Parts: sequence; structure tokens; C-alpha cells
Amino acid sequence: MVLKVAQMGISVLVSRSGVTQKGVELAERFGVMLIARAKGKGFQAINAAGRLTLDAIPPKPPSARSSKEAGV
Repeated sequence: MVLKVAQMGISVLVSRSGVTQKGVELAERFGVMLIARAKGKGFQAINAAGRLTLDAIPPKPPSARSSKEAGV
């Protein structure tokens, strides 16, 4: 998959599964950023130094707090 995206000029590859060592080597060689094990709120960023900016985790909305936290 890394070779395919590199040939197409795509610079980011996102996968729900893991990556192989060969995939990591190819991504570094062709400048492709890998996002692996992307499930739920977590992921692994590979070859992303200086290219990936993470936002802060947003606070829970008031309706998501329990009644005890809300002071009810």
C-alpha cells in the first residue's frame, strides 16, 4: 500500500491495522506519513515528525457530565 500511495503522490496513509517493518522503511524512503491502528480515539503516527499537529482533547459538553458533577 505504501508503494501505491507514493506512486499516486499521496503523502499520508491511514490504516486500521498495524504496519510492517518494510512498510515503515518504504514510507521513510518516499516521505509518506503512516497513521496505523487508527481505531476509536487512538492511533500510531509513523514518519510524522514535524508534519502532524495534534489538537487538545475537547472538554465534555455539560450534558455529558453526571448529575453529581453538575451539582444536581
